[in-house]
Amino acid sequence: MEQKSLSPEVIHTMIAHLADHKVNFRIDLASTTHVAKRIIQSLPGVQELRENGPQVEQTLVALLQNEATLDNDNLTSISLHILEKYPTERVKLALAKPIVARRFTGFNAQLAAEAFLKAAGIHALRKDAIKIALREARKIVASNPPKMNVQEKQEPKARATFHRKKSLILKK
Repeated sequence: MEQKSLSPEVIHTMIAHLADHKVNFRIDLASTTHVAKRIIQSLPGVQELRENGPQVEQTLVALLQNEATLDNDNLTSISLHILEKYPTERVKLALAKPIVARRFTGFNAQLAAEAFLKAAGIHALRKDAIKIALREARKIVASNPPKMNVQEKQEPKARATFHRKKSLILKK
């Protein structure tokens, strides 16, 4: 049986529903990552989002770039659990920087590590996942330095000139 693809509007509606604390509060009851995953899997819409491909992946990757999402632990947990189903280069690159910056805490550190390692094609024991993901994410971040924006490139840098018996003078 072929799965019908969800429209972007439906995906956004489902994610908004999952972001509601009235829906996702049960995640707070989890005592382990395994239990958290089972609770997340039981939430309405999660299974459909895990089965609907690139549009869901793209939406969740963009969502995790938002600080407000990262501040919502339950929505972050749900997003990471769904993204684990999409082991792609885009997921690997999107998770590398926040992993290195240690933006994921608690269960989310484990969920992010597992999703990242799966996307990177690296097999690791669950107990070593965070350590290995951090090491591998550092390699990716180091090899992809942040790009300067256009304004930074155009503004001349101030340079320091030293003069004898005078204080430091900055010239443009």
